Amino acid sequence: MNKNNLLSFYKEKLKNSFKNFNKNNTKFNIDIKKNTNIIQIKIVPSIKKHNEDYCLLFNINLNNKILYDIYLSKCLLLSGTEILNILEKIAKKFKVNEIHLEDASCISFIS
Repeated sequence: MNKNNLLSFYKEKLKNSFKNFNKNNTKFNIDIKKNTNIIQIKIVPSIKKHNEDYCLLFNINLNNKILYDIYLSKCLLLSGTEILNILEKIAKKFKVNEIHLEDASCISFIS
């Protein structure tokens, strides 16, 4: 699978994570960058406040199945709890074993 097809595949997996969180039919833009076995994902609402850059920014190490460098930003359309719920759904879709949060919390999944 070439890089563009792979990024499209990841984007489709991510879009499904937002189905229950679409308030007023709001769309979320998903920016994905891939470098070797690491993908960086940035979730941006289509309707933003003037100073709002993203709701969620994180990396996934596809080899080690770790989601890390997570940056949450309170955004106009999602609460912090909703963002964390979306993050958990994303982790499950990518079959991530661990989520490393900036406050040193760690969530492990038992398969």
